[in-house]
Amino acid sequence: MAALDCLRDIGLDKQCYDVGMAGDTMQHTRWSNGFAGEEYARIYSWGNDPKRKGDYERASPSMPLDLPQTLLEPILTRHATLNGFKLRFNTSFVSFQQEESGGPIRTTLHDNVINTDYTARSKYLFGADGARSRIARQLDLPMIKREGQGFAINILIEADLGHLMEHRKGNLHWVLTPDKEHPDFAWVACMRMVKPWHEWLCIIFPEPDAERKAREPEEYIQRVHEFIGDDSVEVTIKGIST
Repeated sequence: MAALDCLRDIGLDKQCYDVGMAGDTMQHTRWSNGFAGEEYARIYSWGNDPKRKGDYERASPSMPLDLPQTLLEPILTRHATLNGFKLRFNTSFVSFQQEESGGPIRTTLHDNVINTDYTARSKYLFGADGARSRIARQLDLPMIKREGQGFAINILIEADLGHLMEHRKGNLHWVLTPDKEHPDFAWVACMRMVKPWHEWLCIIFPEPDAERKAREPEEYIQRVHEFIGDDSVEVTIKGIST
């Protein structure tokens, strides 16, 4: 909701609501033994608890929205390019230098297409580049991490799960199968709805001591079938990323 408040300030909230998902499609977060199996727990999420709805409505004119990065970025890109911002894709941050406190910043960037460095001069430098941030590293900002964390496989799939969602609607479904044999590279999973109810991101987490590498699609699709728990569902992999 806070992000949508900011997007509303620049006139983009309606476009976000047009492509995102809201309402009962993101009603619950669930934990179960197989997506179609026994349900361990379920909680209301994203302002859908009848006892809390008023709190959310008073907090902001924006309503909770499920908007994946793949759908938000094209909206931001179009807005930026139409309003004088220069965007550079296939470009990596190398380093920055500030000549004096409060003065301009010179950033060295690498163009990955033509394999050459160049510099950009700016008043501000924002580091929005995640836990592996090179900007944070250059600033010696401390990062807190624990062994065995931080690695997951994101499998974008096409799978019609509508028949399983009638009484268990929600956009986050944690799947745990402690009673079954499983490969060490796919210990537990989170089924994250992208488009109801046919497109999902199956986020697979390995055991802490498992080898951290990508596997063949055939290995993943077998495990995804096991996580779903319904052999009649046809699953198509659209993309795999770490």
